[in-house]
Amino acid sequence: MKAVAICGSSRAGGNTEQLLKHALDRLAKRGIEGRLVLLQWKIIHPCLHCGDCSVMCNGRCVIEGDDFPDVFKDLRQADVILIGAPVDSGAAVASLKALLERAGRVASENGNLFSRKLGAPIAVVGREVSQHTLQRLLTWFPAQGITVPGSPAYPKGKGISPLALQCDRGGEEAVEGLVDNLVWLAEKLAVPETTPPAGHVTDDGKARR
Repeated sequence: MKAVAICGSSRAGGNTEQLLKHALDRLAKRGIEGRLVLLQWKIIHPCLHCGDCSVMCNGRCVIEGDDFPDVFKDLRQADVILIGAPVDSGAAVASLKALLERAGRVASENGNLFSRKLGAPIAVVGREVSQHTLQRLLTWFPAQGITVPGSPAYPKGKGISPLALQCDRGGEEAVEGLVDNLVWLAEKLAVPETTPPAGHVTDDGKARR
């Protein structure tokens, strides 16, 4: 199985990136290799709500000139999707919201391309009042048909500076508990699948009806 971790932070080496790397390292030790994607180096244009992805039905977005196709390919190829976001301002950063909106729309309009994957958000909060953003991120996964396992605590770390996060052992333990449950669920579901979801668009652009 493969995992992808999308880091929605604009701060290089920041708390969000640290937690995602911690999660990927733990996944790797359990046999699931992962890839870290840093949005700070990516350009993601917002969705135009043009509806062309539902007309073309080829699993692609018609907007050109940005990094969306490469990131979307990583999401499609992954079995486990982790989304990391700093939410100290009360909302996820614009590039991450643009990615989730476009990826979600293309996937849902082309046969639910993310259906039956596993995933979860991981948040770094500067203040407890921003926890509602974690709840908003949580809603994206089930809306795409992605299974989100529970964890002993919300998968979040608390801290604005890297030193603050290093002192938050509770945040690391929450992420570790989430990863362990992801691996457990992946092992339970590790059965060869012969029938894709109805409407699923394969890599050759053909939809199963």
